[in-house]
Amino acid sequence: MARTAAGFVLLLAALGCGDSERTDPGALPETWSEPAVVVGPEAIVAATVGAAWDDGNALLAWVAEDPEDGSSRLLWSRLDDDAWSEPEPMAEHEGAIEGLQLARGATRSFLLFCLDAEPKQCSVAAYGEGSMSDAVALPSMGEIDSGPLIATTADGAAVIWADEAQLHFVDFDGGALVDAGTRAVRDGRLHAAARVGGVSLLVVESDDTLLAFERSAAGWSDPTTIWEGPRLHHALQLGCSGGGRAVALWQQERSGASDPMLVARFEDGRWSEPSGVPAGDETDGPRVAIDGAGRIHVAWAAGGSDSLHALAGDGDTWASPTALRELESGAGPDLYGLGLTDAGDGLLLWRERVEGESLWRAELRDGHWGEPVRVVEATEASGDNLEGAQLFMAERGAVIVWRTHAEGSQICDIDYCRPGPSTLSATVGR
Repeated sequence: MARTAAGFVLLLAALGCGDSERTDPGALPETWSEPAVVVGPEAIVAATVGAAWDDGNALLAWVAEDPEDGSSRLLWSRLDDDAWSEPEPMAEHEGAIEGLQLARGATRSFLLFCLDAEPKQCSVAAYGEGSMSDAVALPSMGEIDSGPLIATTADGAAVIWADEAQLHFVDFDGGALVDAGTRAVRDGRLHAAARVGGVSLLVVESDDTLLAFERSAAGWSDPTTIWEGPRLHHALQLGCSGGGRAVALWQQERSGASDPMLVARFEDGRWSEPSGVPAGDETDGPRVAIDGAGRIHVAWAAGGSDSLHALAGDGDTWASPTALRELESGAGPDLYGLGLTDAGDGLLLWRERVEGESLWRAELRDGHWGEPVRVVEATEASGDNLEGAQLFMAERGAVIVWRTHAEGSQICDIDYCRPGPSTLSATVGR
């Protein structure tokens, strides 16, 4: 029986294209609502934000854990005219619920989650026309090396995971599961998936090689090699435009030296040769996005993570970096997200740790970054921590979501610390 209620889903990969069908936000918000608590105080351990396909609004899903017995509940809600609907239960488990992901398709959105069990137990559900379907359990995945990951397709979604010898694909049309076969990939590490210009993309690392797969009516293609080199230092990111372009960004791991950033573009069904990003030494936590004209934007923390910089280019030539923020040692910033409209305007979200913790955003308009604006602050005296912030941009505006919990509020025993009371809050830009 479907649950028919307005629903807002909180998404893990909320920026750029993530695992979702890319839709142009159109324009940056002109006004932002005051930060407001969506749910809490509860022991919230995970959250992810995305879009409701039928109205361009926002969905939110989160996991709340019982601090006494460690059981978990998955709930969801939807943003309707700047008000959040009552939470709807999705799943319960005696242990942890993890791996929360949301992917927006052409006609529906898809929610993936897993139960902490041996073997791993994962399920997928579809949202559309104001209701969330019942979750459908995926087949046993056996020994997983990486994943699962959800990617949208022309008529539904695909769930992908890797073991030591191959990739596994299962299609989901919103009601039934179909085995979509395997591909031989040794020790595959799933990095990102996206739907770009009618093409489903999957990027996988195997034996220090980046491989890309494309999905057509005939199924998943043989892999295309994007790059061969040392192991990636962090997970690769994908940024997408509404015009069918994508960019992959990753950091090459080098012993005893800084980890350089590299990008490769996907356009007209082909990947470009990788090129370096002239960001200097000690880059940390980079974020990437691409606009409708194919211009790539990169933001990162530099100088031991105590300053914030951004630059733009086409992958071959780059503008000079812009310094957005200079902070004292140890103050951050920690980058959470970068999003762009197809016209090239953008939003950047990050956290700073100066006399407490605070979230900040900056706007890119007409090629120029504006002054940073503080979103919310947790003072040093309060002892609160701001965590898990996410930025989501869609047709009807933007949403910033974060968790707040008191320092030292965890409940610990000999083996495990469970989260203490926390709140899930949001601000909406229109």
